[in-house]
Amino acid sequence: ESETRRETPQQALYELTGARLPAGRQFAADCLWSDAEPLAVFEALGAALLAAPSASSWMLVNVASAQPPLVSPAPSAFSVSGKLYVSIYAVWDDGSAAARNLAWLRETMRGLESLAAGSYVGEADLVARPSSAAQSFSPAAWRRLNDLRDRYDPERLFCWYPGLA
Repeated sequence: ESETRRETPQQALYELTGARLPAGRQFAADCLWSDAEPLAVFEALGAALLAAPSASSWMLVNVASAQPPLVSPAPSAFSVSGKLYVSIYAVWDDGSAAARNLAWLRETMRGLESLAAGSYVGEADLVARPSSAAQSFSPAAWRRLNDLRDRYDPERLFCWYPGLA
């Protein structure tokens, strides 16, 4: 019998992730939200993982609860979500493997574009995909964020998202 849902303490999640990213390893990550059929997402992820140049690379998929959110996402900073949240981690030990692993991560993300409903700005590769910054917010929230920037930082003294003016 398979277990479909269980509570997991946050500390256990930190320990699990920490074990996958020990000191000395290099890694890069990217992510997406998806409302696509889960089977399509899992098939694409499985094929991508089989093509990973490093056996240490991994993916995390969070399936959203069927329960409605406690707070409407419209006024919040986290205004983009989906049925699935996918994080992809390219992990390697040898510095000479960086280009190959980064290429795999970026190609994987290009292959998932048609399944994506947005990004999470905290894990998105903003250098490779500058557009993922705006895709991490609803259009209204992105406009509001830019309006606040225009109001409080018209001279653009503070750093903004990579690749965006």
